Amino acid sequence: MAETETPQIIVWVTNPEAAGRIAAVGRKFADENNLELHIVSIQNPVRADNWEQTFKDLEALNSAARSVQAELGVVYSDNRMEAAVKLVRQLKPKMMVTGVAGDQTKNLFIEHLRTYSGDIPVYAVDPSGNTMKLM
Repeated sequence: MAETETPQIIVWVTNPEAAGRIAAVGRKFADENNLELHIVSIQNPVRADNWEQTFKDLEALNSAARSVQAELGVVYSDNRMEAAVKLVRQLKPKMMVTGVAGDQTKNLFIEHLRTYSGDIPVYAVDPSGNTMKLM
């Protein structure tokens, strides 16, 4: 994913069950705002003992991306937040979309993303498909 002059939107996906809803919101925002859509999943490096589940999850995430005429970009990293910040700095998106973490005490991705993304609007999609702008 190279830096580009076209305005960007990053859609973050990790949960295969929620990816379709999140990708659809990303596509809608991309079309309404004339933005280039990037659907990204940051994954831990694959271990041999969970390869089969990882493969199934990635297939589902890829299917969600294809359903909105986009490609899935997968970044492997031991430090998801560092990888996300690097990608945000590289692409300089105009907005970002993510899902709502089921357990906020275990997944602080959204909070950290808001901290490091500065003035970039971040939208969260809940399990019902409702979208809210995070302040």
